[in-house]
Amino acid sequence: SARYDGSEWKQLHPGHQPIATLLNRLDWTAEPGEVLSHDEVDAAICALTGVVDPIARLEGAALEREIGDGIRVQLERDAAEPVRTTPPRGYVLMQLPPLEPVRVQIVGAATLHEMITQVCA
Repeated sequence: SARYDGSEWKQLHPGHQPIATLLNRLDWTAEPGEVLSHDEVDAAICALTGVVDPIARLEGAALEREIGDGIRVQLERDAAEPVRTTPPRGYVLMQLPPLEPVRVQIVGAATLHEMITQVCA
């Protein structure tokens, strides 16, 4: 988990820096004191990936090439057998970060049911 201190994200658990680092690199902001778990960050990124302009998405053959170019040579050199670099069917990544800044706001729902009720109301 990471907490926003008003100017940057700080990791709450030593040794788990990647979440705070990612949020800071993406330039995401929130109210000071707001906390995001790795699951919440993952869900937000997945949601954004689904709505960004298609030109900003990496999918299909282009994604497979990117994976292959990025890791195949390294892994095959270290592995005894060829490494599969085909992404799961339907897998999509953001090729470019959103052009607009992302401001995180946590909904005050205590449960998924409450959140769905708030969204559908």
